[in-house]
Amino acid sequence: MSYNFLFWIVRGIANTSTRNVLKRLINFHNVVFLAIMEPLVPPDPMMLYSRILGMDFKGANQNGKIWVFTVRGASFSISDDSEQILHGAPYSLSDAFAGAHYHGLCKVL
Repeated sequence: MSYNFLFWIVRGIANTSTRNVLKRLINFHNVVFLAIMEPLVPPDPMMLYSRILGMDFKGANQNGKIWVFTVRGASFSISDDSEQILHGAPYSLSDAFAGAHYHGLCKVL
């Protein structure tokens, strides 16, 4: 299964036209994982941007200059962050799910 990632040095997400471009990119390319660098606003209103972008906020680095979002059903596990990096592993629930099927034979006497 393939996933589309979008990494963008946005240089300010508070601008309405920037948000509209970002939403169009997300929808056009079916983005599953989104990383925004330099949003130039604090990550406090994360629920606002989650709602605007239609994605779930998964975390930010120490100084709030790198944000990670995913679509619902996908996740991003942060393993390390600093002022310059946000290191983690993306995964999807559909990849982690495995099913087992039992097929039995009956003998009629």
